[in-house]
Amino acid sequence: MAKNNKILVISDIHLSKNFKQKKYDALENIIKRADKVIINGDFWDSWHCTFDEFIKTKWSGLFPLLLARDTVYLFGNHDPKYRSNNNVSLFSVQTGERFEYISNGTTYRFEHGHKLLDSSDGFFMRIYDGLMHYFERHSVWLFFLMKSWIEKAGFVLFGDKVMCESGMTRKRNNRLKKFYKKDWLICGDTHFAEVDHKNKFANSGCIIHGHLSYLVITNGKIELVNTNTN
Repeated sequence: MAKNNKILVISDIHLSKNFKQKKYDALENIIKRADKVIINGDFWDSWHCTFDEFIKTKWSGLFPLLLARDTVYLFGNHDPKYRSNNNVSLFSVQTGERFEYISNGTTYRFEHGHKLLDSSDGFFMRIYDGLMHYFERHSVWLFFLMKSWIEKAGFVLFGDKVMCESGMTRKRNNRLKKFYKKDWLICGDTHFAEVDHKNKFANSGCIIHGHLSYLVITNGKIELVNTNTN
C-alpha cells in the first residue's frame, strides 16, 4: 500500500430501505477523502431488508466511490455472508470475516468482533444473543422495527454518549482487548468508538441515528473521529 494513503475504517452503518440524505452525504464526504476503505461489518442490515432490496436503494450511489477505493468488506452479525450474494462485488474488491494489514512492521487485524464476543459472553448476553438469532431466523420484522424505534428514541432522549458508551459496551470493548496482545485488533459491533494504544485496540463505533464515528489510518497512525451527520 502506497505511503501516506488514508485508510477509512467504518462499521455498524446499518443501511436499509430507509434512505436518509444527510447520512448519505456524510458517508459520501468521508469516503471521497479516503484512498482505501475497510467496511468492518454491519454495512447493511438484514434485520430490516434483504440484500437484493438494499442494493436497489439510493444507497447504491455510494458503490462506485467504494469500488474506486478498493474497498474491503468484512461481514458482521447484521450482514452475514449467507445473507449476501455475488453482488457484493458492486462495492468491494475483497470480502471475508477478517483482514490483515501490515505497516512499518506492525500488523493490524480487522474483524467485526461479534464472533470473538460470542465466544466469551456471559450468561445474560448469551440469552440476549440467542433471542436475537431466533428472531432473525424466523424473520420477526415487527420486533426489529420496534427495537429500532426504541434505539432511535434513546439517541433523542439521552444523546450519543449514553447510547454508544454505556457500561455494557465499555465492558464488551474491554473483553475484545484480551484477544490479541501482539498485534492491533480493530473491531466494530459494540458501537463504542475507541482507540486504546496501550492495549493495541481500536473500535470504529457506528454511523446511526445522526451519530458519526470512524477511524482513519495513515502510515500506521490511527485517528478516531467522533461527530454527527447533522
